[in-house]
Amino acid sequence: MRPEFLVHYAAGLPFLSLMDLGPTQRAEVLAQGQVRGASRYQDPEYLPTRERVEAALYRGFVEAGGKPLRRHPHYAVLGEIQGADPSQVHRLPLDALPPRQVSFTWQDSFTFDAAYRQATGLGGHAATGTVFGLWELDAVLRRFPGGQRPGWMELEFQIWVDAHPSLLILT
Repeated sequence: MRPEFLVHYAAGLPFLSLMDLGPTQRAEVLAQGQVRGASRYQDPEYLPTRERVEAALYRGFVEAGGKPLRRHPHYAVLGEIQGADPSQVHRLPLDALPPRQVSFTWQDSFTFDAAYRQATGLGGHAATGTVFGLWELDAVLRRFPGGQRPGWMELEFQIWVDAHPSLLILT
């Protein structure tokens, strides 16, 4: 049974994105040493790939009928990852989210990008490379129930609106 909430993970304040910052501001934040996964920003291909992926996600979501309110999404997964640090877990109930501001992809958003899959040799799934709207969640899960683990565990969600604190479920 799929969870009824998304989880956004953040070591500090939730719903902040380095992609919203310019290069100088981003470098200052990274220099503070408090960004989870900061080493990926050292890879000279990471930011151009992230920009390309997010632009394609944006376009795909608009084409699917979405109405994004941000240029760069916040990311979440369906349900909580076992063993996650509870202080980094920020839950959002699915029924409280605006469906036209939430998209999802099969697997990580980087695997959504055909150029990234080709460069890394990663395979895909029949649903890889498509941006779906939250309103399509149940239909997509019926169509692609998953293999060794439930289909809902394969999804990454993109939140195209800033989450209001009243949406958060405190644990």
